[in-house]
Amino acid sequence: IHYPLDAKQRELSEINRTLYEFLLPMESKEPKQGKVTGHVIMKADIRDSTSITAQLFARELNPASYFSLNFFGPVHKLMPRYGASKVFLEGDAIILSIMETEGNSKDAYSVARACCLARDMIEGVRGVNDRAAKQNLPVIDIGIGICYQASAPMYLMDGERPIMISQALNESDRLSGCGKLAKQLLTQRNRFFNVFIMQTLQSGEEGGSPEEF
Repeated sequence: IHYPLDAKQRELSEINRTLYEFLLPMESKEPKQGKVTGHVIMKADIRDSTSITAQLFARELNPASYFSLNFFGPVHKLMPRYGASKVFLEGDAIILSIMETEGNSKDAYSVARACCLARDMIEGVRGVNDRAAKQNLPVIDIGIGICYQASAPMYLMDGERPIMISQALNESDRLSGCGKLAKQLLTQRNRFFNVFIMQTLQSGEEGGSPEEF
């Protein structure tokens, strides 16, 4: 048994669910959220944002306002509907999480909720692009990666701000992108369908990083 006497150490232990508190009746706290049993990470990435930014600058328009009004703002409005919360922003991408907690039926089906959120995001971007096309503005193309992990994420502290650590973060990042080779293969084909499955090599088969193949 280790007694964390330092306040920072107690905070880290509590946020990572390794702190056990034994309180007297008069010291009881408000009931906390149930134990996290799994979580989904979703990354939504604006593709070719550099080109869009250049086009907007050429027309003396503000790219930050364009992305905020047409993508980030609408996404924030959708998040409460599906119980999603923002993990962080990464340039032109937003990373969201949906938690599953023990004994709470409202937090179940996190993957389904993430997929419904992704569908609404895509529909919203289509509406934005319809309006943009009428005004000869650049259209927005997004890549979305969704990954589930059947355990709670871990956290480290950056000052007062918790930073999430999760394998699902890395996986969703890979899933949100489209490899250069895949792009070349698809652009060279007569795409009668708009859904494709790309099978990657298993780890160890290629002798390098599997996400490159």
